[in-house]
Amino acid sequence: MDKLKQFIADHCTAFDTDDLPSGHQLRFKEKLPAKRIIFQSRYLYFLSVAAVVLFACFILPYTLNNKPQTIHSINCQTSEDMQYLSMYYNWQLYDISNQLKLKLSKQNSPGGQYLLQESTRILTSGEYFEDTVVPSLPCTQQSLFAITKFYNANLESLNFMLQQADMINLN
Repeated sequence: MDKLKQFIADHCTAFDTDDLPSGHQLRFKEKLPAKRIIFQSRYLYFLSVAAVVLFACFILPYTLNNKPQTIHSINCQTSEDMQYLSMYYNWQLYDISNQLKLKLSKQNSPGGQYLLQESTRILTSGEYFEDTVVPSLPCTQQSLFAITKFYNANLESLNFMLQQADMINLN
């Protein structure tokens, strides 16, 4: 390589006298990227700058305002959660109650009748809780927790009764 560089440096005048073949400028222009691509990248750049400016003008003031949520929006969301929670637990309560009725419908034992009465009492207390207590609760996470605790206690009672019904059926 060093010899080639030395040779070119020594004979540089011989290399400068040769003219390029005709049409060389056209061939170089064909190899260059099209101007349309440059325009598209500029267009994309300006479009992204405009999007950032619009975001800053319209969205940023709302996020920086730091206003607390209105009570109405909290009530609506939590109230809807409370309804879904009640619906979910009622479905489970009635499912276990129906299983209990199926298991005890074949027998006329006093223990089975007592379990049916108690399951009906639990379902009635759940309806009373849902109709009177839940509407009076404030719409907070603590209320959701209280509703969950109430229904979990009822579910545990019904599951225990279901186990007792299995023991009655075995005897």
